[in-house]
Amino acid sequence: MAWDYFCDHWQVLLNQYEGGFLLARLIKYLTENFSTEERALEVEQFFREHEFPGTERTVSQSIETIRLNADWMKRDLDAISSYLKDQQQ
Repeated sequence: MAWDYFCDHWQVLLNQYEGGFLLARLIKYLTENFSTEERALEVEQFFREHEFPGTERTVSQSIETIRLNADWMKRDLDAISSYLKDQQQ
């Protein structure tokens, strides 16, 4: 929901926060819990189409974090789900 708002109102946010650290933080916090390759591609495409000067490193790190989250989910989701089910019994 917050990511959708960001995408819909990116120009307003860019105009208001351009050049400041708040925009980079906003990008980081909006994307840090994404955990699918589809989301990584979505974020990558968005920032390819919309320039946010001064946030390139944050965007790159955010995409990397999303992909790490996706890899973690693929690797460990079944084991974690099984563990949690066992704990309910």
